[in-house]
Amino acid sequence: MLRGVCGTAAFALVLAIGASSAEAQYYNNGYGMYGWAATPGGDIARGMGVYAMGLGQFDLANAYANSINTDTAMRWNAGLWQAEQLYYQNRYENLKNRRIRQADAAKSVSERLKDHPEPADITRGDALNVILAQLTAPKVRLVSLKTSSMALPSRTASEIPFQYASEAVVICLQQLTVENGWPLPLRDKKYDAARKSYEKSIDDALRLDLNGDLTPDSIAAVRTAVLDLYHTFKANPPDSKEDSMVAETFLKGLAGGVRMLRSPAVETIISEIEKKPVHSVGDLLAFMEMFNLRFAPAKTPQQRALYQNLYTVLVAQRDEVMKKIDQDDQQELAGLPDNVKEGSPVSVFSRMDWDHLQHNTRKQ
Repeated sequence: MLRGVCGTAAFALVLAIGASSAEAQYYNNGYGMYGWAATPGGDIARGMGVYAMGLGQFDLANAYANSINTDTAMRWNAGLWQAEQLYYQNRYENLKNRRIRQADAAKSVSERLKDHPEPADITRGDALNVILAQLTAPKVRLVSLKTSSMALPSRTASEIPFQYASEAVVICLQQLTVENGWPLPLRDKKYDAARKSYEKSIDDALRLDLNGDLTPDSIAAVRTAVLDLYHTFKANPPDSKEDSMVAETFLKGLAGGVRMLRSPAVETIISEIEKKPVHSVGDLLAFMEMFNLRFAPAKTPQQRALYQNLYTVLVAQRDEVMKKIDQDDQQELAGLPDNVKEGSPVSVFSRMDWDHLQHNTRKQ
């Protein structure tokens, strides 16, 4: 029995010793005489704390990154917007400057055509058309037609290349009749028969047109004569390439002129040119205004010389008409009382008839 009691006591001592050694573990890096103690629960808690701290650092870094990205996007959008605004500002400024330059250029061209045209402006007919517009303006039209008496050669209207804008054609009677002669390459004897055939057909057509009896058959005869002349030219071209170009250009002009004869309006214009020769600037203005004609570009040396002489006459006529209008205005104003002269509120009624002022236009 004593032996059993001793064994039990020894087992209890071993358990006591084992239990006491599991309570704490010592680490040499503790404070002073004390060391750190670690337990499974503490280690787990400490690990969870470190994990949570890592998550917090991640969220903070992510927030920094999102803030940087947002700021970058805002700056980028602002930069794009400013660049776009600068682009449109520069564009609008360029457009404004372009309009100013165009307006200045148009004004410069207008002043040049009106006062000191270049030879090319006259040759193109632009300077002549400017004076035509001035002389046929509503305010000066009647004075122009009455006082424009400067003489012109009787064949002027037939020599001028008129532009008929309503049908986009150029009418020149002299070109149709070849009054200035054929170009040198087409004077060769091999073209004699074809030339004479055309001259006869166009003379017959214009004679009928003069009497108002132009027929489709007569126009077809002229067109056939032009085609025959063209085919003869193609079958026997000149030796020089330059001569061929001159001749072909002339024949194409003839074909275009013949094609115009099919238009009733052009037929009437040509008939009017033949019936009523132009003797003065007033006759020319009335004729061009009646048919809404303008000066077309001069193509031949004869037409260029004609335009130079005609421009000088038209300028002198314009200056005379404007001087006459200024004198009439001054005389009219001189005969009015001071309270009804130009600029006065009642001056608008000074030229009206008394009956017009008394007439009641309101319907009862």
